[in-house]
Amino acid sequence: MEETGISESVFNQLLDDFSRWYNRLGYINMLKVLYNNRDHVPVYNQLIEATDVRFLLSMLIVSGNLSQTNLTILYDTIKVTGLFGFKSRIVLPPLQRIREREVSKFSWYRQFLLKLGMHMTRCDINMLDVRYNMPFLMNYNDSWQLILDLEQRKELCEEKIDYFIEGLPSYMAMKDLLEGMKFEKGFSFKMVSLIVADVIPVVTQLGTCDIELCFGDITKLPVEEKVDIVVVSAFRGDYSPTPTSLIGSLKLSLGLDVRRLAQNKEEDLREIHHCWWTSVLPKHLPFKRLMCFEAEHEGFSRPQEHVGDVFRCLNLILNNQDGSVITPLLNTGDQVRRNRVVGKYFHLT
Repeated sequence: MEETGISESVFNQLLDDFSRWYNRLGYINMLKVLYNNRDHVPVYNQLIEATDVRFLLSMLIVSGNLSQTNLTILYDTIKVTGLFGFKSRIVLPPLQRIREREVSKFSWYRQFLLKLGMHMTRCDINMLDVRYNMPFLMNYNDSWQLILDLEQRKELCEEKIDYFIEGLPSYMAMKDLLEGMKFEKGFSFKMVSLIVADVIPVVTQLGTCDIELCFGDITKLPVEEKVDIVVVSAFRGDYSPTPTSLIGSLKLSLGLDVRRLAQNKEEDLREIHHCWWTSVLPKHLPFKRLMCFEAEHEGFSRPQEHVGDVFRCLNLILNNQDGSVITPLLNTGDQVRRNRVVGKYFHLT
C-alpha cells in the first residue's frame, strides 16, 4: 500500500481526471476486463452495467482497493494499459515515475487478457464467436465484450488459455505475446494440436467418414497424429513461401520446401485434374505425402469449380482405401477466394 495522505478534494479531483481520460478514449470495456476480479469488483452485474469509469472507481473504493491512502490500483492501471500520457491537475511523484513501477494489483493472467484484447483482430473475434456460440452468434462489438462473456461462462480462464490461443487466426502474434510476458514462476505454456470445432459425418460406400472443421496451425500437428496427406493450393507453378500461406508456414515451421518437392513429383495430373503429389515424405513430419492443387493463373475465374479434382486425386493416392487428409480451405489465402464460395463447392462435391 502506498501512503499518499492526500485530501478528499485532491482525491476526488484525481478520480475525475482519471475517469474523464479513460471515458474520452472509450476504454471503459477495457477497464471492465482489467477489474473483472471478485477481489476488485465483487458484483459482476454491476461491473457489466457500468457506463462510466467513475462508477467503476466507486466500486473499487467500496471493495477497499482504492482510497485516499491507497492509489496503487490507479497507478497499476495506467502502467498496464500503457496510457503514459495521462494528465491530471494533481501532481503526485508516483505519476511522474509510472513507467518504472512494478505492477502488484493485477496477476500475469489479467495483464495477458488486457494485451490479448488490445491485439485481437476482427477476424479473431469472428472466429471465436463461431467456435463458442455457433449457431447462435453473439456478434460481439469488440474484443473486450467477447473476453468478458467467455470469462463469465468459464470458457476462458487461466487453465484454458493454451486452448484459447491455439485457435486464433493471429496465433503466431499471440504466441509471441505470451512468450514475451513475464510469467509467474512455474507457469508453462503447452501448445495443443488442432482444435475440432465441428464434426460432419458422411455416409459413403466404404462406411461412415468424418469431416472435421478445425481451428489452429496445420504445421503444429504432432507427429503422433500423422495424417496420410496434407493438401496445399498454389497458383500454377508458383510455390513462393509467402508468410500468409500454408506453403510459407510449412517451410518456416517444418523446413518443408514445396518448391523443391515440385521438382521431384511422384505424379503430375495438373493437365487434367489440376493436382500433383509427392512421394512419401520423411518420417519426422506429421504428413506422409503432400498434394498440391493449382489454379492455372491469377485470373483463373472459378477455381472452386475444380475442387472435385482434389477428391478424384485423393482417391488415386489412397487407392480407394481409408485414409486421413488435412487441408486448409483451398484458394482462400493468397489467392483471396471467398471462404463461403469455396466452402459451398467443398460441400457440394
